[in-house]
Amino acid sequence: MTDKSESAGTSSIEAAKDAVEQIGLPSLNILVVEDYPLNQEVISAMLGHLGHRIDIAEDGLEAVSAVLRFRYDMILMDIHMPKMDGNTAARRIRSLPRPEGDIPIIALTADASMEQQKQCLASGMNDYLTKPIILPELLQAMARCLAQGKTPDSGRGTQPAGANTKTDFAPGSEVGTISTPASDPKMDPDVVVKFAAMVGWETVTQLLETLEKDFPEHRKIITQAAEMGEIEVLRRQIQALNGVLSQFGATKVQETANVVETLCKADFGATAIDLIPQFLNLCSASIADLRQVVNAEAPDHGHGDTAAPLSM
Repeated sequence: MTDKSESAGTSSIEAAKDAVEQIGLPSLNILVVEDYPLNQEVISAMLGHLGHRIDIAEDGLEAVSAVLRFRYDMILMDIHMPKMDGNTAARRIRSLPRPEGDIPIIALTADASMEQQKQCLASGMNDYLTKPIILPELLQAMARCLAQGKTPDSGRGTQPAGANTKTDFAPGSEVGTISTPASDPKMDPDVVVKFAAMVGWETVTQLLETLEKDFPEHRKIITQAAEMGEIEVLRRQIQALNGVLSQFGATKVQETANVVETLCKADFGATAIDLIPQFLNLCSASIADLRQVVNAEAPDHGHGDTAAPLSM
């Protein structure tokens, strides 16, 4: 790196640390309800590094069962899951007697629609964030929940973090021509550096290695779902990959995933399927770019140290 880029990188790291330190939460027992393993790893890495204790539930049924067995200070709830979705799980938890029924619940979802936000708040959740999850925004939402007590305020909620990244389209418009020149970077190095400031380069490297190992299987599942016209399977797999890669600044992946999501919701499944090769190629290129960033920025070329603990 040049001196100028080194200075910019250091500035990004310090700004990221400052944003987290200013929030200052106590150590919490947190239940993360999420069915996608890599998303589980990302959230656990971010919060575990700050001293929080994390348990994982893979669906709503497991979440309700976990709440009955252990006292949690906070629940982070995905929405679209097998067996029991997040909204149903939230209603079940809210029907429990105190203190279990009063645990603050924050929705974490790839769906930035106002309709989804209203459903989450109506089901008893306290707040709502859209993926990719930005650590300072998550900590701010957690702080708001703790400050307002245990009773959800159904008349409010955060503005979905990804609301203005949704891509508008009209039926019949050109939706398969997203500009992705070969020279465009698929990954924002500054976002990667900021994320590493939160969780350490060792964690970033571990997540990258998991991505590299698991992506061929995701590609296979998505390709088969597209061939079979299984739109819901397609949506879930794309949301999962988008949620992780967007965490590292893969804006092209996020833009394409948003178009596919919008098309699927509008019953333009065939048009969405036409975008799948482009989406998969962008994912592959983004993972390759992330490897280059890690090799260039991380100590020992991707086998670096952990981030220094952030004071709370």
